[in-house]
Amino acid sequence: MVSRVGNLLDLKPSKSPEVAEKIGSVTMLFDASSGRLFELNETGKTAWTLLDGKRSVREVAEAIAAEYGMDPSQVAEDLARFVKEMLEFNLLRA
Repeated sequence: MVSRVGNLLDLKPSKSPEVAEKIGSVTMLFDASSGRLFELNETGKTAWTLLDGKRSVREVAEAIAAEYGMDPSQVAEDLARFVKEMLEFNLLRA
């Protein structure tokens, strides 16, 4: 498991095929393998959409920071934590 923020920022994670998603006014992720349901906030929804296996976590963080007018270093730190959790729950694959 990747644990350091720097290492996480270089990953290009993709969504696990076992995860069903509903993106709309409320974004919900359902992991069929565990039966767990996750609700994402607006920033999490944007991150989830951009984490497509083609972009690095760093690139996604930069896009989110630009879109929401946020501090890029803070977004990178928060996104790395989000990605780490999603990897631990097997919602994303490295």
